[in-house]
Amino acid sequence: FLAPRLGMGTRGLENFVFHFLNMSFIAMSLRGATHKAKAKNVFSTVTTILSQFSLQSLLGLGLTFFFIATIFKDLFPTFGLFVTLGYCLGPGQAFSMGSGWESYGFEGAGTVGLTFGALGFLWAFFGGIVLVNHAKRKGWIAKEQLADMESDDVKRGIIGRSNGCRPSGAGLTTMSQAIDSLAYNIAVVFAIYLVAFLSLKLLSWLLAFAGPMGVDLANSFWSVTFIFCALFALLVKKLFRVFRADHTLDDG
Repeated sequence: FLAPRLGMGTRGLENFVFHFLNMSFIAMSLRGATHKAKAKNVFSTVTTILSQFSLQSLLGLGLTFFFIATIFKDLFPTFGLFVTLGYCLGPGQAFSMGSGWESYGFEGAGTVGLTFGALGFLWAFFGGIVLVNHAKRKGWIAKEQLADMESDDVKRGIIGRSNGCRPSGAGLTTMSQAIDSLAYNIAVVFAIYLVAFLSLKLLSWLLAFAGPMGVDLANSFWSVTFIFCALFALLVKKLFRVFRADHTLDDG
């Protein structure tokens, strides 16, 4: 309702999602590790996440092929993967991957990805509340985590006046009289994004010499721009550590 009045169409909003997704991956990759997780915890977490991805992908692809064989003959084969992309990963990744599939003939795939992402949020909001309450009744939640969930601040959603230790969402890494910390960190993110963009442009230009297959491969790379952004951000963070300048990046 409001976006068209501001001169923004569907494509403009989709571009917002695409660019902010890429920049969010850069920002997250620049953050330092707060603590080292135990190997056992890491293994169990990775196993759980990959199991969810696999089960959802199998379910989505199974339903897709069933529909192709019965009532929706022209359904795009990767349609079922939106279940994993939208429900597990989120609207940004679903839109980014869907946009890449549009070059293969899946019209409106980016918008379909956003739709699945929105459905994933609805399921998390409503279905998640039911599942959390069920887990509390069954005693599946650790006592420390349950005590934190039952705190007055969490129930209100606002940190009370009596709580003297308030968490900080950001920190100053530069002297404001000389360099604004927020502007500095935003500039680092944008600089990495520019390098990732130019690198993908160069890669697409080189792959074009391989013919149609190279062009298709380049389009696939553009659909996972966020991965390239994260890789370049990790490289920049490593360089900052080598030159002992990593303390200038905000971990907030």
